[in-house]
Amino acid sequence: MDVYVDGRLRTTVDTHAPSRSAQQSVFTADLPDGHHTLRPVRKSGPYLVVDRFTIR
Repeated sequence: MDVYVDGRLRTTVDTHAPSRSAQQSVFTADLPDGHHTLRPVRKSGPYLVVDRFTIR
């Protein structure tokens, strides 16, 4: 999965797993205060499941 923050590619994460698992942290970022756009983009497979976003 490619992870874009504010329109810029931040990282590519390998989310492939032999079995389904929940609540795995796959991306973290320290961002300045303000509005931001997060866009996860599926690279392969039929779907991408997002379990949760946590914003602190």
